[in-house]
Amino acid sequence: MLEIRQTVIDDTIPRMKICVNLSACKGACCTTCRRQGALWLDNELRHIETCVPDHQIFTPKEHLESIAQFGLYEGRPGSYTTMCYNNHACVFCIL
Repeated sequence: MLEIRQTVIDDTIPRMKICVNLSACKGACCTTCRRQGALWLDNELRHIETCVPDHQIFTPKEHLESIAQFGLYEGRPGSYTTMCYNNHACVFCIL
């Protein structure tokens, strides 16, 4: 078991593959009011960075400005999260 901010999490959860069903959830997780977004593994950060140029044509201008100012993610090794725009939507979210 892992403990993150007083919450116990099963060891298998960080290794699970996630597939979003947008027609069912309508992006609820991506637009919840919070400062941090999705958790990322250390080895996924390079992939995130390489996706940004292709994603920019879909990304709202405000989110691109936020990425330029604050970056794509924050944290430390073993504990990275996607940045959120205005403490709300993930910077990758297309509103």
